[in-house]
Amino acid sequence: MSAATQGTSTNAGPAAFTVLTSRKRRQGSAGPSTSYHVHHSGARHPCSSSSASSSSSSTKPGYALDALSAAHLGHGDAMDMDDDPTSADDGGDGATTIAVPGEPLASSSLFMRGHGTTLSSTGTITSTVAGTLVLTNKLLSIPPIRSRYIPEIGDLVIGQVTSLSPKRWKVDIHSRSDASLQLSSINLPGGVQRRKLESDELQMRNFFKEDDWVVAEVQSVFHDGTVGLHTRSLRYGKLRNGTVQKVEAGRVKRLKSHFCDVTLAPPRAGHDEAALDRDRDPGRDAAKPVKLDLILGLNGYIWIAKHVPFSLSKAEGTEGQGMAGTGTGRDVDAVYTDDNEEIDTATRAAISTARKVIAILDAWCVPISDVAVERAYETLVELHRGEGDVEPEVQRIVVESTLEAVA
Repeated sequence: MSAATQGTSTNAGPAAFTVLTSRKRRQGSAGPSTSYHVHHSGARHPCSSSSASSSSSSTKPGYALDALSAAHLGHGDAMDMDDDPTSADDGGDGATTIAVPGEPLASSSLFMRGHGTTLSSTGTITSTVAGTLVLTNKLLSIPPIRSRYIPEIGDLVIGQVTSLSPKRWKVDIHSRSDASLQLSSINLPGGVQRRKLESDELQMRNFFKEDDWVVAEVQSVFHDGTVGLHTRSLRYGKLRNGTVQKVEAGRVKRLKSHFCDVTLAPPRAGHDEAALDRDRDPGRDAAKPVKLDLILGLNGYIWIAKHVPFSLSKAEGTEGQGMAGTGTGRDVDAVYTDDNEEIDTATRAAISTARKVIAILDAWCVPISDVAVERAYETLVELHRGEGDVEPEVQRIVVESTLEAVA
């Protein structure tokens, strides 16, 4: 059987993509294949329809990768792997093959099965989840469209403390189970390097308590799914002066550094809050750009906060007195404090607008990075006054502008 043929898509801008669907079922019944043009809004329109052509034996099941199977077997037209719309390097016209649970994908004699697939008794690689089919050389895998975060060692994550246990905290990181943050895996106030004592265990609630937001790194992942975290870094610890926005874990793009600072224009408010700021601080320029800190957690939690300058050399060279004694640290008095700094109205408005921008990017399935957030923020500020919900047409323009900037 042949694969679903690709239809000619209309020029609908970067916010549209083509999804190939096939009406053939496991029984191998020959039927027409239809290509749909799917817009980010969810509307589906048929673009073209073609009759299925058979270039291999009719006894084979209807594989989603029949064209590739025929090419490898030497049947039909030759297909270059670089032109395959299902490959991981999707640099063509954006065509994507969507697999559904139970759909036969290919023969195990031609491809290897990866995550999201299983091997049937007939030697057919079958999908077990709904998601985008990814072909890396001969490895077939299907990242699910929606799933909880799967931790990997070295990932930067943001989590919320849910409970305290002897010598450890339980942290919700949007995974299958809560992660564990050991008392021995944190920095003591003042950066003191010593073994944790019973007195440290008695004051664990002074370090982290329930509902605190923390940024940490995945230190270990065990076979039973248990995850261990650590905050032994000057950049890790309790989060303050901001808010969190939850997105799908797969939306966050892997970057060289997930600690980002962005410079944004102050949003246009519906009422004269800028005048209120000038009354409080006459010397402040209402049009002055606002700088925010972004922490992009790979588990789908993004922290948006007021910018706080950080110098690694200065932090390592600072000595002071903390709860655990004298030593060096990021901020001896503020590492575990619950007090937020004063945040002016323009910064608050920028944080709120940035959170709205990230929600739009998540809803439209756009990979989230600091560059994408900056571009989407600029476009939204130009088109929207920052009050109420953003109209779908404005969202579409924001997404198209963002995709052009990050392309």
